[in-house]
Amino acid sequence: MTNWIPGAMSYPQWMQAEKFRKEISLDFSRTADRLIANSNQLDEISEKRLAKIAKLNRQDFESVTNALESFHADFNYKIGLVIQELEFQSEVLNSILYTLKNPLGTQVKELYNYGCQLIKEGLLSEAISKFKSALAIDNSSFLCHYQLGLLYLYGRNWSGSVINLDLANSHLLIACRLGKGKAQVNVSFYPIVANCYFAASLSFYFQLNNLNQVDNFKSSNDNYLLDQAIKCATSAIAYNNKLSQAHYHLAKFCFLKHQFDSSQQHLHNAIAHDKNYAVDAPNDKIFIRNNVEFHKILSRIKLIFTNFLQKNW
Repeated sequence: MTNWIPGAMSYPQWMQAEKFRKEISLDFSRTADRLIANSNQLDEISEKRLAKIAKLNRQDFESVTNALESFHADFNYKIGLVIQELEFQSEVLNSILYTLKNPLGTQVKELYNYGCQLIKEGLLSEAISKFKSALAIDNSSFLCHYQLGLLYLYGRNWSGSVINLDLANSHLLIACRLGKGKAQVNVSFYPIVANCYFAASLSFYFQLNNLNQVDNFKSSNDNYLLDQAIKCATSAIAYNNKLSQAHYHLAKFCFLKHQFDSSQQHLHNAIAHDKNYAVDAPNDKIFIRNNVEFHKILSRIKLIFTNFLQKNW
């Protein structure tokens, strides 16, 4: 508010001017208040809309993220199925390729499997025929020689006998040679090669002519056969030292050669791996032929086991 100054204007004029000034000031004040209110309202509206927009953006982003994750999981699953299918197809193609490159190998395998099935059915002669057919295709088949050797060594059942010790010896020695080569590159062959050598030792041993005679071997051929049996059984143990039947027969072979210390060691090992040999040995005709020496061996073995039990029990 201004003061009236005499001489500047009349008092009524001043009052009129003052009223006009107040009205203008009031209008300015109201306008300013409205502007401030409008500004605050705009800010509030803007904040709400921005918050809503941010919320929508966040929801959309989460939706997109979930969709991407779902797509990624589905993609991984489906690509996994594709990879499995490709691997399966690769195996099939490799099998086809092997058959194309090695058709004879596939035939040998089929004939071998057929021969094994015939053995299970007791058809020994037919099994021999299949193994021979396989060897006609590939004479280096270790398993075919091995199965033929076993058939000629043990082959007797309700359908008849196919035992032929000469043929058994021939096929088993070939199988030993082939198996030795396989064992050099794959140690999983050790057990079957050990069994092969053990069977070969029996193919020599069964050819001895005077097992029931008490006197020592006089035939050079019998001595040769026994030496070869010892050699093969020793090889069997080299591939599998836990092969109890090889230890037991080595004990018998050495006993026949009057190698009593070696016989004792192998009989000890046989009993250590299979206690049943402690029952079988006293009734074995090979040991009975020289009962005095055998009981010396048996008493020493009993002493070894007694000392072992006393120390460990």
